[in-house]
Amino acid sequence: MQAFRRTTTGSPITPIGDRRNSPSDDLQTARKFTYSDVDRRTAQLTAALAQLGIAKGDRVALLAPNCAEYFELQFACGRLGAIMLR
Repeated sequence: MQAFRRTTTGSPITPIGDRRNSPSDDLQTARKFTYSDVDRRTAQLTAALAQLGIAKGDRVALLAPNCAEYFELQFACGRLGAIMLR
């Protein structure tokens, strides 16, 4: 339990990607991506949000249909300590 309290929402992607790099399917768009792809895109999005001034405790909202990018934004917010609104 202690390990989970120290990590943010975005942190668990990297260890999973290290162990499992097989492609996953986005059933809605038929795109294929790996955990490493999601981790890389999440890191890029985290940097972009930080450049916009998003920081710990800030709220971020996304108005979009269900998509894989939703999870990337959720993980990026977790890495920054921002709160993603639904």
